[in-house]
Amino acid sequence: MKKVLLGLLFCNIMIFSINTFAKGLEEKNPDKIDFAHMDKQELHAYAEKRAQEIDDYCTKKCMNDKDQETTAGMAKNAYAMNECMFDAVKAEILKGFNEEQQQEMLEVVKQLRTYTYKFSEIYFNANKYCYGRCGTMAALFPIADEGIMMRDLLARLLFLNWHKGGY
Repeated sequence: MKKVLLGLLFCNIMIFSINTFAKGLEEKNPDKIDFAHMDKQELHAYAEKRAQEIDDYCTKKCMNDKDQETTAGMAKNAYAMNECMFDAVKAEILKGFNEEQQQEMLEVVKQLRTYTYKFSEIYFNANKYCYGRCGTMAALFPIADEGIMMRDLLARLLFLNWHKGGY
């Protein structure tokens, strides 16, 4: 019984976050595109452009100028932007895959985010050239790498859903 209730709660939270995310984007980009008449190269380019537009939307939505005064504030904004991008990735996964695949893919995306962050943290901030740590600003680079990875995943999912008729 607890598993069922937790599952329902999880589904409601996902639907709420996806609907909230989608409403924000519809206001910014109401145009409808006829994907059936695009070749693969055009579709790839449009998917990358659209992923960048969503990234820009997330940046604008999550950026708080007051928080830009400290590294911790910048990190807070960047984390919020990455969560916004995760919502976009999640929405595309839910559109193009069956329920079992959705759960598996969402778990893998969470792991990718963690591993991307950990790898970048070591590369930029905990390497042998940084005696101890490289400094607070270097702590922002792993968050940025995670965001770049999320934008790339989103572009791939957009392309796949459009190319295979997921809309």
